Amino acid sequence: MIPTAGIRRGEAPYLVDGVARDLLDSVPDEGEFGLLASSYDNLGNVLHAETPFALWDDGRGALIDGRRLRNRTGSTFAETVEFANESAGKFLLSAANFIQFGGHSVARRLAYKRLREDLERLEIPLVVLGLGVQAPRRWNPRDHALPPEAIDLLKLIGERCEVVSVRGEFSASILRDYAGVRNVMVTGCPSFFQRPQAFAELRRFLGGPRPGSVSFSMTNLSKPAEIELLGRAIRERQTFVDVQTGPLGEFSDALRREPELAQVPDALKAVLRGAPGHIRDAELRDFFRQRSVRFTRAADWMEMISREIGFSWGTRLHANMATLLAGRPALWVAHDSRTIEATNALRLPAVTLSEALEMSTEEMVMSVDYEPMFDHLSPLFWTFNQFLKASGLPEVPLRF
Repeated sequence: MIPTAGIRRGEAPYLVDGVARDLLDSVPDEGEFGLLASSYDNLGNVLHAETPFALWDDGRGALIDGRRLRNRTGSTFAETVEFANESAGKFLLSAANFIQFGGHSVARRLAYKRLREDLERLEIPLVVLGLGVQAPRRWNPRDHALPPEAIDLLKLIGERCEVVSVRGEFSASILRDYAGVRNVMVTGCPSFFQRPQAFAELRRFLGGPRPGSVSFSMTNLSKPAEIELLGRAIRERQTFVDVQTGPLGEFSDALRREPELAQVPDALKAVLRGAPGHIRDAELRDFFRQRSVRFTRAADWMEMISREIGFSWGTRLHANMATLLAGRPALWVAHDSRTIEATNALRLPAVTLSEALEMSTEEMVMSVDYEPMFDHLSPLFWTFNQFLKASGLPEVPLRF
């Protein structure tokens, strides 16, 4: 149970929950609520979750972090909802990639059901930030369906929110076509708006000598195309941003701690076998010991970018977004529905996987074009602020 003594109803305007602001090595036990538990292992979620705090945290208790509150008190999500009813004026849910086609396990269906049931207990306004739907690799609406539990959750969100902020047009179409939710606004990923001064910094950087190294991020080690791109990053000694908790980070840590005992994970053996240029074992080990970086806080991540990075590229949506928010250029390799809809919505520079394979890193750096984004900053901020206004949230001024 979360103590409420000394807190008056509405004293803290917003309780924020959803994806986690912390990247943890061990995931806290949240019982059967798997949608939230899974978000502790992804640095991109940390950046997404930071948005409300970057925009509205005044340092005087204006926001309560529901995730950290639960970790500290050992409470459940349902108890967090009850606490919000007693202590907050709005419940902000950073939704990220909550809805997915495929993998409709019993556990995932139960997670949708439990989230809907818990949100039904809300007595204060619900605001959903950046809801995203993930399509399967080969998308055909006639061949793919959402479970009824996911559809019921989307319907409830539509009923409880004045307007639903979604990541892109694909996500908007799923809410409309599958759940009949019409009060949807395509805002792009809300993380884009969390540091408005970044756009002026980026323009100044692009007009100068552009110092700094190149950073690379990737999503799927089972894709031969991404393995080839990783091989290039290794040969060119780029900085590797390890976004997802897993074997790559464990390998890097082992190399720094006990290099003679570190075993190359199976996921990386394809780099030794198949990457053009024949990456040697010693070269691979040296790269992940010296050039791999991982962070647990968004502020530390962006501080490193501002200090060291001049350009980033790769398939990770938020690894490139962090670079943009630090005022540095990035090129998105759009490889799935998530990266395609987000880059389209925000007019971000992007290439396909096949195009990335054909381009050198120098060609990427020289060809990246931010003018479409700069030209659309005013309407992008206007749309986001219309969503905020409809939801009763403070608007975000564009500083450009």
